[in-house]
Amino acid sequence: MRNPLTKFEFASHGYFGPHEVYSLDLETGLMIGRMVTYEFIHPEEIRFQLDADTIRRVRNRLSRLQLPKWADYYINESIIDGEQWSVIATYADGTVIESGGSNDYPPRFGTVRNLFKPVQQQFLKD
Repeated sequence: MRNPLTKFEFASHGYFGPHEVYSLDLETGLMIGRMVTYEFIHPEEIRFQLDADTIRRVRNRLSRLQLPKWADYYINESIIDGEQWSVIATYADGTVIESGGSNDYPPRFGTVRNLFKPVQQQFLKD
């Protein structure tokens, strides 16, 4: 991989739902999540360590998203309340790609959500 992805960040919040912030350091394999809702602030970050094989699979899944082709912003103006989200992807050469949206998403956006399921499941346990 000539210019590997080194860091990936995802934030999501909705009008009624929680505010979730996730980051993944693909060099160390450390996945971190924080969740805030109207009822509580999660007392700490959830940290999840990925092994080398999982990091490789995550890199492959993210590369298939073709992040450099994503628009700066996606919006569905017909929905007033809903989800706002942002993604920041950092590559080894220093290139940073930022994208976000409000109730509209690039193709295969579910991959982003699924990446952070290990951390989300920890939030649900607590």
